[in-house]
Amino acid sequence: MPVVMSSHASESRLMCNGPAQNVSMRQMLFVHVQKTAGTSLAAVLKQHLPNAYDLPPWRFLPDQWVPLNGYDLLVGHVHFELYRLLPERPLFVTMLRDPVERALSAYAQYWRSAADPSASRMDIRQFVAHPAWRNAISNIQVRMIGTPLPLPLGHPDDIRQMPDFPFEPDAQAAIGRLRNYQFFGLVEDMERSMALLNQTFGWPTIELPRLNESEKRIQRHELPPDVLADIIQLNQLDTALYEFAVVEFGRRCKQLLPPSDLSNATSARPTACPWAQHRKPQPLCHPSAVRFCSLSHR
Repeated sequence: MPVVMSSHASESRLMCNGPAQNVSMRQMLFVHVQKTAGTSLAAVLKQHLPNAYDLPPWRFLPDQWVPLNGYDLLVGHVHFELYRLLPERPLFVTMLRDPVERALSAYAQYWRSAADPSASRMDIRQFVAHPAWRNAISNIQVRMIGTPLPLPLGHPDDIRQMPDFPFEPDAQAAIGRLRNYQFFGLVEDMERSMALLNQTFGWPTIELPRLNESEKRIQRHELPPDVLADIIQLNQLDTALYEFAVVEFGRRCKQLLPPSDLSNATSARPTACPWAQHRKPQPLCHPSAVRFCSLSHR
């Protein structure tokens, strides 16, 4: 039985004013960006909120849309605007990652998940140049959090019937939305991310499991300079989002965490972003249109 969708006001009314200590709990939507330690975080969230539903990938939502208002936690590789299918405003949660490291983790996953271990594999240069993978490692964090969907969205059929026309990723929209997320963490600062998660929602500490990790993968310093520059160029918008996230994350930690947590953890800082020196200044609204796609079914 399809769920009855209520009408929504403007997006600004749907959003809260960012995090607050021990926020009032309601349904939580975890927008799981691929290769951002989301599998591990989902395991922690499900221990706190066991009444959870694993959403299928964005393009593969079921014909029979299950009623979602009975679940405390929704998890999946889905676009931010899935909230438009929900009867009430959720709490928004996500994890972000250095765009270059996320791309290298996707490459490691490509090697690990190949069906035939003896099959030939693309090297990193071929991987980055391959049209499908090139698209899949390009500004995926902004596309999942910040890309406006100009079509009506009231039922999963609206998603499946979307034509494959280009969407323009919008870093400004992603930054505005992330600012109002009740929680987001950084892969590069997991210790404080988990402390911030617990403090935000008033939860006891649960050790973060190490799930779906790529044990061996190419490191940034091993990349040919032109390949590194190419990955950086592909992620201009994700870089802008991540640089904002580092500053906002630090502000939230200072606001909510006790001094001991602040001093004992390593903080990612915008001056330490190793790609910044390679990045050419560009407007946040990317001039070229990029098709939205998902790595989740790979």
